[in-house]
Amino acid sequence: MKKIVLLLSVLCFSFLLAIPAFAAEEESLPLTLSAYQKNLTDENEKGKVNVKGQVTVSCETPIDSLYLIFYDKTAELKITAGGEERLVSASFLRQYISISELFGGAQTQLVIDFGEGVGLTELYGFGGVLPSWVQVWKAPCENADLCLMTTHADDEQLFFAGVLPTYAGERDLEVQVIYFTDHAGEPLRRHELLRGLWTVGVDHYPVISPFPDLYSKSGEVAENQLKAKGYSHEDIVGFQVEMLRRFKPLVVVGHDPLGEYGHGQHIVNSATLQEAVAVAGDSSAYTESAEIYGTWDVPKTYLHLWKENPITMNWDIPLEHFGGKTAFQVTKEGFLCHDSQQYTWFRRWLNGNNGEITRADQIKTYSPCSYGLFRSLVGEDVEKNDFFENQLTYAQIRQKEEEERLRLEEEERLRLEEERRKEEEKKRIEASLKSKQAAELKRDEEEKADGLFLAVAAGGGTVILLAAASMLFLRKRKK
Repeated sequence: MKKIVLLLSVLCFSFLLAIPAFAAEEESLPLTLSAYQKNLTDENEKGKVNVKGQVTVSCETPIDSLYLIFYDKTAELKITAGGEERLVSASFLRQYISISELFGGAQTQLVIDFGEGVGLTELYGFGGVLPSWVQVWKAPCENADLCLMTTHADDEQLFFAGVLPTYAGERDLEVQVIYFTDHAGEPLRRHELLRGLWTVGVDHYPVISPFPDLYSKSGEVAENQLKAKGYSHEDIVGFQVEMLRRFKPLVVVGHDPLGEYGHGQHIVNSATLQEAVAVAGDSSAYTESAEIYGTWDVPKTYLHLWKENPITMNWDIPLEHFGGKTAFQVTKEGFLCHDSQQYTWFRRWLNGNNGEITRADQIKTYSPCSYGLFRSLVGEDVEKNDFFENQLTYAQIRQKEEEERLRLEEEERLRLEEERRKEEEKKRIEASLKSKQAAELKRDEEEKADGLFLAVAAGGGTVILLAAASMLFLRKRKK
């Protein structure tokens, strides 16, 4: 019994020792700020702090990087360390800055000039390894394998549940998320969507349209509401066309034409996307974006719940990238990042009244597994379980092009090698022929000389003739 108690004590002690080590990896440095110390280091990312002018940031542990959480808009910053100044144009609301890269090493003191002022919620510093919750965003894609044309912040986690963990996380494709609605009046929803995207494996910063959030049960009403806000039908389709031309997606995924549960803005998003994919390849349509980005004819376009050419996606397969969690399970974690939406009926739709929904295929109404191939330039799906059936990704296209380039180079090398071999063989034959001709010419000349010698010798008598014949015989034997 004492041995069992001792063993349990050792195990518990080991576990307790392990906790600080794990927590330390997740902690930021204890920064000292010359101003705004209380509000910018309280780990409360919901409050806005108006920061202006210079703020000195110091720490006993050298600061390797900073992580700034802007409230609703970014700013240009001047950062000074060791007498050297660097200009940083923050592009993301959650902005990671490598101090070591800026100044060639970590620093114990920094001066950040916020200029005329900007809204911040939090400022973190790190000494080395970053915790997983720090969002190190990449710029929006240059060329996207897949564009998800979602409407509101949280639709990407709900009606498209499973798409992002599978294609952005597990398959590590170039995935671009484009929001049709701008929650400009609700800055925290932008942060929710960023946390949600990061949770499900998206690392390219999203694009958000200028269209405001409006509610209606009709697409016509929603479009009239947008028109009242100053946005025409042409403006909306033009935005969709611009996104397709800018990112040149190989696969586009959009909303149910009926707006899932009938939301008018979902309907407008889907309808204008359908128009956009039809004209994005036409240089005479929406010429301004065509001049900037060129044209693009999307190879494959899928719509949620589209009845024609239906496919069924399996989001209940364990994913290695997420430690064996399924795409649906990861999406549920992504939805939890949308704090402001946890009171809605969507939570019950995704989880069930008492958490009984654990698989995507349990959801029958507005199933996140059901899509239809709305338009294809590469033929219809056969297996009907992958958005990229019949379509290579950009990485695969580049690999195929590289393989083709290497194949052509090898063919050219072999062709040149064969030409050199033939040329060398030709030269060898010509040299052999010349040598043979020279030998024959020499032999002919000798025979002529020999004949002349015998003729002369014949005129001198038998003895001389015999001597000459003997000399010719001996000379030929020597040969």
